[in-house]
Amino acid sequence: MPGFRKLRLLTLLLVAAGLALATVPARATAFCEVVDTPDGFVALREAPQAGAALVERMRAGDEVMLLPEKSGAWVRVRYWPAGERLQDGGFDRHKVGWVNARFLDLCG
Repeated sequence: MPGFRKLRLLTLLLVAAGLALATVPARATAFCEVVDTPDGFVALREAPQAGAALVERMRAGDEVMLLPEKSGAWVRVRYWPAGERLQDGGFDRHKVGWVNARFLDLCG
């Protein structure tokens, strides 16, 4: 019986530790691709609303990096035209704005 109690206590401690870690926000960086749309572009906006000023017309295959800010279905992102982020010095040449998350794909 004493071995069972130790095993049970250890299991409870591991579960509690897992739950505590699950509440810590993720710090991983997610890059996503812009999806193809019928009108040929996805709007990158200055604010998280459809009527906000247009920053850029993003095309299918362009890349965004998710930033921590969210507002409803909108996410704040850094944006690069397709392939530019990986060019020499390309990471620093980005725009920041808001996009509706339904227009992003292949995040990871």
